[in-house]
Order: sequence, then C-alpha cells, then structure tokens
Amino acid sequence: MAGADLKVLIVDDSAAARALLTAAVETVAAQLGRTPLITAVGSGFEALRLLPANPLHLIITDINMPDVHGLELIAFARQHPLHAKTPLLVVTTQSAARDRDKALALGADAFCPKPVTIDELRAKITPLLTGAPRP
Repeated sequence: MAGADLKVLIVDDSAAARALLTAAVETVAAQLGRTPLITAVGSGFEALRLLPANPLHLIITDINMPDVHGLELIAFARQHPLHAKTPLLVVTTQSAARDRDKALALGADAFCPKPVTIDELRAKITPLLTGAPRP
C-alpha cells in the first residue's frame, strides 16, 4: 500500500478473528490520522517467515495456533533486534492467569482475552500505537 505509515502484523488461525482485528486496527489508524498496511496471516509459521525482514509498528497474535504457538512467536520477536521493542498484543481464548502471565513474561505488552469487542480492542491497540499509558 503506497503511503502506509503504520505497519501491523496480525497472526490468528481464525479468519473471523483476523477480520475483527483488522477492523479494529483500521479504526484506530483512522482516528490517529495514519495509513495502515496490515498483514494478516493464519499461522505462527507464516509470521516467523515475515518477521525478520519487516519492521513493524505493532504485532497482534493469538496463543493457540496449530503450528507455531503464539508464545513461541512472542519469544522469537523479542529476541530479534528488529522487534525487541515492537509493541505486541496477545488476543486469545487462552485466558487463564498463567497464560497471561507467561505471555507478559515473554515480552507481550498487553493481553486481551477472547471473546472481545471492537471497542475493547481499540482500547488495547490505541495506547500501543501512541505510547500512552495502557488500560
């Protein structure tokens, strides 16, 4: 997308979740006056292939995926110099406290349990993109 100044990677094996997350990012980008380039993939493996060559402004991932687990993706991103500080949001059905704590310990910046509304997503995404305090 020509002129995109906000690059976001969405990783979720559910097409419906990818669509909801995309809509939330597009809404926040419009509110911030930014032009998004959103890459939405259906597996952690696809994300691992994309991360080394693509600087991003935000990564959103699920935890429970069939190939590469979201926690592995978080660890990989945090160990890669390009993404060591890229804001990272976990949106997942794995909502037990231990799952949240593990994701945050690995370097996720925010955690949002599913089911989730677009308003809840916007509330999590906005501070990650603006550097504002997180809810």
